[in-house]
Amino acid sequence: MAMPDKIEDVNAEQLISIVETDPFVTVFFYDESKISSKALEHMEDIDDETDAFSIRFLRINDAELAEDYSLPRIPCLVFFRREIPIVYAGDMNDENEMLEWLIKNQSSADDDDVLESANEEQLEIMVENVDNLMIYFYDNTRLSTKILDVMETIDDDCDSMDVVFVAVKDKALAAKYNVDEFPTLMFFENQIPSVYDGELEKPDEILAWIADLLTGADIEQVTNDILDKFISTKSYLAVVFFKEDDPKSNAALDILEEIDDDLDEVGIMFVKLDDEKEAAEYGIETFPSLVVFENGIPNLYDGSFETGEEVLGGL
Repeated sequence: MAMPDKIEDVNAEQLISIVETDPFVTVFFYDESKISSKALEHMEDIDDETDAFSIRFLRINDAELAEDYSLPRIPCLVFFRREIPIVYAGDMNDENEMLEWLIKNQSSADDDDVLESANEEQLEIMVENVDNLMIYFYDNTRLSTKILDVMETIDDDCDSMDVVFVAVKDKALAAKYNVDEFPTLMFFENQIPSVYDGELEKPDEILAWIADLLTGADIEQVTNDILDKFISTKSYLAVVFFKEDDPKSNAALDILEEIDDDLDEVGIMFVKLDDEKEAAEYGIETFPSLVVFENGIPNLYDGSFETGEEVLGGL
C-alpha cells in the first residue's frame, strides 16, 4: 500500500546512525497494513507542527529492527532519548494526543536547568494541543530576570507533574493573551487560562498552586474574551451562567461538577461564567442557566438541576 512521503523514510543502518548521533529522534515503525497507512496519514497532518519544534521525525519499515527494540506492536511511534526508546501508548489516530506527546518529550528532553523559550507559532500550537501548559511572560527588567531564575528551579518539578513549562519574552505576543504586566505566570488547562496572583519569589507556593489546578474538580471559570473565543472555535461548548454566592447557583454547580467528566468524554468542553451582562447577550435573565453551544448556536437547557443524570438526559 502506498505511503505518504512527507516524513523521511530511512533504512536500519541510517536509523541506527541517526539515533546514535542525534540525542532526540522520533521514529514511526510501520508495515504495509491499512492500520499503518491510516496512522501515518494522521502523523503527516501534524508534520508542520512538529517542524515548528524542530522535532526530527523519521519512519521505517523493518520488522527485524522493531523486534530488536522489543516494540510491542507495529505500527508503533517511538521517541529516542539518547538512544533509549520511549514508546507511545496512546491512540495512533488521535493527532492532538500524538502532538502533545511529542511536544512533551521534546520539551522535557533537555537536562539543562534552563526554561525553554517559545515563539508565537510554538505557543499557539501548545495552547491548542497541550492539556497542561504553564507560561512565564517576562521582560528585560531586573525583577523579571530574578524571577526567571526562580522559575528555572521548578522546571523539573513541572516535568514530573506532566506540565509543559515555557518562557515568553515578547510583549506583542503576551498582549495576545491579555498580558500587559511583567512578569506574569499563566497556566492553561485544556486551553483555559488561570493567572497566578501569589508571590513569584516562592516556588513552593507556585507548585502548590499547580497541584491544586491539576487535582481540582471545579468546572473552569472563564472570562468574557475566552468564552467568545471558545464559542467561535468549539463545535460543542457547555456554559453555566451563575451568580457568585447565590445558593441556587452553588447548588447547581455542585450537581454539574458530577457530569463534568462525562461531557469531557464525549468531546464537550464545560465552563462557567459569572457575568450578568454577558449572559444578557444570550437572553439569560435567570441564574443559574445552562447553555450548550453547537457550532456557535446557543441551546438553552430547560430542565432542573436536581441530579446530574437528569441534566445529562436533557443535553
